[in-house]
Amino acid sequence: MTAKKPTQAIVILAGGASVRMGRDKASLVIDGQTLLERALGVAGECGQKIVVAGRAAPSRELAKLAKFVVDDVAGQGPLGGVASALAHTRCDIVAFGCDMPSIDADMIRWLLEAGARETSHPGIAVTLDGRLEPLFSYYCFGVLEPLKTILATGRRSCHEFMTTVGFAKREIPERFRGALVNLNTPADVTRFERG
Repeated sequence: MTAKKPTQAIVILAGGASVRMGRDKASLVIDGQTLLERALGVAGECGQKIVVAGRAAPSRELAKLAKFVVDDVAGQGPLGGVASALAHTRCDIVAFGCDMPSIDADMIRWLLEAGARETSHPGIAVTLDGRLEPLFSYYCFGVLEPLKTILATGRRSCHEFMTTVGFAKREIPERFRGALVNLNTPADVTRFERG
């Protein structure tokens, strides 16, 4: 008997140069855990296959929690990580940045459920007050080929891609609004730690 192919997976985007942070964001420690460990813990509560896009596994322990996938082509930003993850998983994905420490399992489950219901669009672009949040969104497997095409032209804008291929837009529920926080600079980290 063959294993059933998964229809959804969770992808943690953990590549990138972390230029504004000045060091690797995934390895930043907050409350005794790295941002990557924190993201893996949250994703692990959801019962789906987990992929970390953009890097090799930093340890054997973490390699047991997820499949680590190095980007097929380096330097293509989050869209390159999404493309690599889609090519590896061959299913629909919820993708979120490892630098979003307030995302929790309930948020991921909300987006997995929304994606399972949405059959007429190539993905779901989560919005906050109408602004796209591409680093917490749902990508259907069918967008892989158009994604490769746009990346081949040198364009890497998540916003442009989502608009071009016609992602559905879903406003983040009120209970999750405060969780769409990215840590991009040392000042962001300080603000987050102060609460």
